[in-house]
Amino acid sequence: MDHQLIINVLQQLGFSEKESSLYLANLEHGLLTAGQLAKKTGINRSTSYHLLYNLQQKNLVKTVFVNGLQLFKAEPPQTLLEELEEQEITLQQKKQLIQQTLPAFQDLHTDSTSEEGIVFYSGKEAVEKMYQGLDWTSRKFFGVFSPGRLDKLFGEESYWGTYSLDILKQQYADALITKTAGTSRFKRVIHNLEAPTTPRLLGNEELATDLMIFPDQVVMVDLKDHPTAVVLKNKLLLQSYQHLFKELWKVAA
Repeated sequence: MDHQLIINVLQQLGFSEKESSLYLANLEHGLLTAGQLAKKTGINRSTSYHLLYNLQQKNLVKTVFVNGLQLFKAEPPQTLLEELEEQEITLQQKKQLIQQTLPAFQDLHTDSTSEEGIVFYSGKEAVEKMYQGLDWTSRKFFGVFSPGRLDKLFGEESYWGTYSLDILKQQYADALITKTAGTSRFKRVIHNLEAPTTPRLLGNEELATDLMIFPDQVVMVDLKDHPTAVVLKNKLLLQSYQHLFKELWKVAA
């Protein structure tokens, strides 16, 4: 196998062409100074020092001092295989470490992505965590709810099922409820509420979405089997949704 073929192999292993040339020259000619190696390879002397240092870090070249003169000696080719085997062992150890700690990483993962002023949530668990993180105690909170859809998605015993009734009972918000989506438990609570914050029924069609308008953000949720949510913190959009809700409130039953 000629030099160029060997250099090609070394490049596939992650070495640069100049590193490969220096290693082969050192391997072929034995102990040499950086200047001698530079002449044999046609590589600038200062560059050769830098590349020889890189090869030392990769355990392919070592430094030897003879009569105060710094010489470089190439390690035998077998070192390449030994280094690859060592890397393979290290990679397996890292892989095992990731596998052991993966559950902890997954517990921290919210499956959300964000851009400036916008946060996206995807999946039932991520959306439910999003609900739990909202400030439901705001007296200026408005909502357009589909209780039946929410109960079906999360269950009456879930965080939503337990806390949503408290929202209505404590009159935290003005709420529009989709007419045909209300479950019996919601209807009982709504019937017993008193003005001025009694929820109003909105239309005769069941909505497959949830809309919540807070003083600082708008939250929109797609209530399908694999729900998604979008949280907007854009001031202009927030003002538009607040205005829209007030208009809907006027026309709701």
